Amino acid sequence: MSLVTTDAAGLCSAGRSSWRVAVRWIDGQLRRPPVVLGLAAAVALAVFVLATPRALPMLGGLAATIAIGAAGPWLSILGLRGRLGFAAERCRVGDRVACQALVTRFGRATVAPRVDWPADGGREVAAGVVVPARRGVFPRPGREPALVSDWPFGVTTARRRLDVPRRLVVRPLTTSVRFPAGLTAARRPGRDSSTAVVGTAGDVIGVRDHRPGDPARSIHWPQTARRGELVVCERPGGAAARVRILLVGATAASAAGPADEARLDAAVTVASSLLESWSARGADLELAWVGPDGTPTVFCPRTRQGLDEALDAVACLEEVGPWAEHHGAQGDRTLTGPKPARRVDLEIQLAVGRCLGHAEPPAAASPRQILVAFESAAIPGAFMLPASAAAAAVLDRAFAEVGHDPDAR
Repeated sequence: MSLVTTDAAGLCSAGRSSWRVAVRWIDGQLRRPPVVLGLAAAVALAVFVLATPRALPMLGGLAATIAIGAAGPWLSILGLRGRLGFAAERCRVGDRVACQALVTRFGRATVAPRVDWPADGGREVAAGVVVPARRGVFPRPGREPALVSDWPFGVTTARRRLDVPRRLVVRPLTTSVRFPAGLTAARRPGRDSSTAVVGTAGDVIGVRDHRPGDPARSIHWPQTARRGELVVCERPGGAAARVRILLVGATAASAAGPADEARLDAAVTVASSLLESWSARGADLELAWVGPDGTPTVFCPRTRQGLDEALDAVACLEEVGPWAEHHGAQGDRTLTGPKPARRVDLEIQLAVGRCLGHAEPPAAASPRQILVAFESAAIPGAFMLPASAAAAAVLDRAFAEVGHDPDAR
């Protein structure tokens, strides 16, 4: 008996739920102008057929309204072609950027109709002024603004996308981060130990045997041919501290969610802040990550142009894979294959995914490593930062504390 009562209650509840869904669907359809006009035309037809032929003008007027309202928007944008241009190449999130839409109709310039901007990328605050709302390229591929028209009755809306030959690069808002000098060994020109550091700066002071990590351009070919083994030119090291910044993704493939996107945005903000702050200090920086296809991307900015390329690339980063060892770079360019990693004084790993690529602690001979994770990353032993734009400021305060006590955990 109880089973029958429970089944009956469940059926009643399911019936009420289905009825509410049906009512909401009908209400949504009645709010659409084409549906209302169609129902009115059907009523007029019924009156015309069943009641009196005087309803024929009403039926004809409704039919003409529907036809003109449906075809009018497409006729108004017939032959239109639009191209969108920006007054700048790059900006920050929230900056006002001037833009201009050049519209032609059958090859002749004309006045642009209303431009509809995507809601998830930015907003138009005034005529010809747009404010990007997120980092990356703007507008995003597949989310370009469009020329829209609902002339004359608003029955339907016609859209035609604008061409964007040069997209705007939107960088995140950065924070000045002080350099943790206490974590890097003191370096003076010409005083580096030959057994510990691969010198690459200054004049040639001698030759020595080849060691892993030496660039191919430093090989002394006459001595190599004479000895029968690789010999490289000995040079003193540079005075700048060498810092590597790694963006490390999850080791296991998983579906990206809002938390992963927030962690990636925070990691990009921290990486951009470190690049801008420490390049001005004169540090020898290296920025690296691995794409989802396993291809490493490494930037070693030496000039202002190289720094802009690195900042633009990391600002447009959408996905990061797990980092594999023995990736590196030479010169001011991007590499597409594994290379021997150069020795650095400090390595900062920003955990974009749920776990880092390094499962074992670094060896004693390895450089100092700082493991940085963001909210909900669940990485034991890592320094936790908020998954927000305030992450760089928190890291700056942490480096300030480390500067007072270099042995701080």
